[in-house]
Amino acid sequence: MDEKHRLMNLPLKQLIVFEAVAHSQTFAQAADSLCMTQSGVSQHIQELEAYLGTRLINRRPKDGILTEDGKYLCRIVTRNLKGVYDAVSYLRTRRGSLKVRSSRSFATKWLMPRLDAFVQRHPGVDAHFGLFTRDVLDPQTLDVDVVIIYGDGRWEGYDATPLVHEYLAPLCRPEVCPRTLADLGSSLLLHPTEDRHEWKLWADRFQVALDIHSGLTFETMYLALEAAAEGAGVAIGDLNLVGGELEAGTLVLPFPKVYKSPNQYFLLTHPGRENPLAERFRAWILDELARNRPRVEVWEAWTAAP
Repeated sequence: MDEKHRLMNLPLKQLIVFEAVAHSQTFAQAADSLCMTQSGVSQHIQELEAYLGTRLINRRPKDGILTEDGKYLCRIVTRNLKGVYDAVSYLRTRRGSLKVRSSRSFATKWLMPRLDAFVQRHPGVDAHFGLFTRDVLDPQTLDVDVVIIYGDGRWEGYDATPLVHEYLAPLCRPEVCPRTLADLGSSLLLHPTEDRHEWKLWADRFQVALDIHSGLTFETMYLALEAAAEGAGVAIGDLNLVGGELEAGTLVLPFPKVYKSPNQYFLLTHPGRENPLAERFRAWILDELARNRPRVEVWEAWTAAP
């Protein structure tokens, strides 16, 4: 068989899946990073093992997930996939493209309403925007130039630029707005996460008696804020994400009491993977946030405990 046919017969997709499993050490994380199901990952691994005629993954990994053959293959595959990735990244950067991924809430409530300003500053830009669903990021497999994420800033494999803290406050439609803190206790609480920790942080900070185990929970802050905008109840939300709604009056702030989270949004870039557009995008976001500084100063004044 000639070289061309040997290359065409290589199980390239299976090798990529194998590398993701080897790097993450779990099928679940590999599935998330590749946007696949765990059963799909398992099927690809089985196909690769059948093709090679050897076991690569320990099904009961007492001494690690990889067999000796798996460790050998991992070293070769990782080195060569990185070479391919670097070549592709270089060519994409040279022609001036940009790939951005963000959390859903920040993307839909902050980034999308402002993208026109970025396009006006950089007309003709070739950019792609997408979402991710996990807070565990693998810089070796996530093929993007910029990531916007909420957390503590410790993101291994990335350069992290702090953007803005999260400022949590009750938000609701004017028609369902509680007049007093006592009224808030009888309102339907909308929680942006299943563990309900946002309402607890706010209530503890301002010594407000709330049954945080009541109310509705949502998968993202975006969904909780959308429910609040429809009049379903009172959400606890980040004021950074509702500037338009507050200006339009579709959402109101019942009380000047704001909890400033110690965590914040960060812009992540790959060290050593220079992309001029990524730097321009970072500069644009920082400029946009600087314009909002007067509002943030007001929120800061409202963070004082009673």
